[in-house]
Amino acid sequence: APLIQVGASGSVTIPVSNVTSPGGSAYGVPGGSVPLFIVQPTISAVAIQTNPMVSSINNITVTMTTNVNLAPGDVITLSGLEGVQTSGSVALTDVGGGGSSVFSDGTSQQTGLMSGTSLLLTVHTGQTIEAGSDYTFSFQILNPPEPQPAPLIQVGASGSVTIPVSNVTSPGGSAYGVPGGSVPLFIVQPTISAVAIQTNPMVSSINNITVTMTTNVNLAPGDVITLSGLEGVQTSGSVALTDVGGGGSSVFSDGTSQQTGLMSGTSLLLTVHTGQTIEAGSDYTFSFQILNPPEPQPAPLIQVG
Repeated sequence: APLIQVGASGSVTIPVSNVTSPGGSAYGVPGGSVPLFIVQPTISAVAIQTNPMVSSINNITVTMTTNVNLAPGDVITLSGLEGVQTSGSVALTDVGGGGSSVFSDGTSQQTGLMSGTSLLLTVHTGQTIEAGSDYTFSFQILNPPEPQPAPLIQVGASGSVTIPVSNVTSPGGSAYGVPGGSVPLFIVQPTISAVAIQTNPMVSSINNITVTMTTNVNLAPGDVITLSGLEGVQTSGSVALTDVGGGGSSVFSDGTSQQTGLMSGTSLLLTVHTGQTIEAGSDYTFSFQILNPPEPQPAPLIQVG
């Protein structure tokens, strides 16, 4: 605030004296009622996501702070939500500071409006965004159908106050074992690779097949990896797995018993066992024993997913 003074001249000369102000806030700005104390309205936002995989349900959590109050009807816009397969009204969940109840989609409290690549958050009737307070909420989207780098997400406001856009930041970190996977709308295609060898190519013989698998995302208990295309195998039901590296057998079960898989037709089903996790980027190597086909055959196309 500048030094404002008052004085008089003419028939009487009155020396200048300083103009005082009782102070107080305006628009939630401390000292904002002092004449010509001027601030630039700002808004900041930090965001993380829970799921970086294509076409998956993803929860995005946002914490917002302004340096001025926002009034009912003012609109905060989160822009740059590229590729999101969600539109219309979306529910907001409070994570802190009443972060969902202050907003609406223009009508219904605790909602926002997805319009194109933007989420519009209207300050709801009877609510105020208080300067300096954190408002944290989450909302759910359907991720883009294709992998993409994290887009530039920005936040701004309009209405009784215009706040220029600023970049939304993210603390980073992994999600599902993907480095940087918690950065909003950094999207990956989950992949799995496998390399296999056998010990015995002769008909109707005991054969040990050794497999090394790697994924680019974590797999959780109950998730199932399927090795398909095991044509002609004369083995069915539960089969024992032997660890060859990385705890490759202990992470799996046939759905019940650890260190087993389930031969069903021409597929081996490997269920991630209770309390276990397939860690992204780690190799899991195991072997299992089968009875070879009774007739010669070329190597079939074996696939994993």
